[in-house]
Amino acid sequence: MKAADRDLRLDIYAEARQQLGSAWTPELAKRSNTQLEQRTFVRGARVKVGTEGFSLLAATSTRPLSGGWVPAWNWHADEFGARNKRATIDTHSPKGTPYKVTKTINRQLPGRVSDGRIAFDAASVIGTRLVGVWVNVIVEKYVDAATAEVTNG
Repeated sequence: MKAADRDLRLDIYAEARQQLGSAWTPELAKRSNTQLEQRTFVRGARVKVGTEGFSLLAATSTRPLSGGWVPAWNWHADEFGARNKRATIDTHSPKGTPYKVTKTINRQLPGRVSDGRIAFDAASVIGTRLVGVWVNVIVEKYVDAATAEVTNG
């Protein structure tokens, strides 16, 4: 790839981004069940293509959602979930008197899984297919360039 003509390389990258992205985003959308998951993973989904290959990205947005959830910082809580647990929190009254409160935290998150539920699962399912698409794009573009060079002679 590094030895390819610059215009050919850019054409390969653009085509690969388009084809890989059109396969990656629907896989994420299919696994995102809630609106929070859609806004966290699907909105920030993209594909990075370069000389070394491609990368699948999700949850890249640093813009906070309403309520303060930042997808790029908090994605792991939605991807892997968390266990509910009791926690004692130090706080203070409106007058400034300190006191402790015991709460159950992490109730709003899905249950804990070690393998991932959305992006990791989607990548493992379509990974080999995407490698095939990547290779196919490279071969097609090289064949087109070689054909055009022979024709233009």
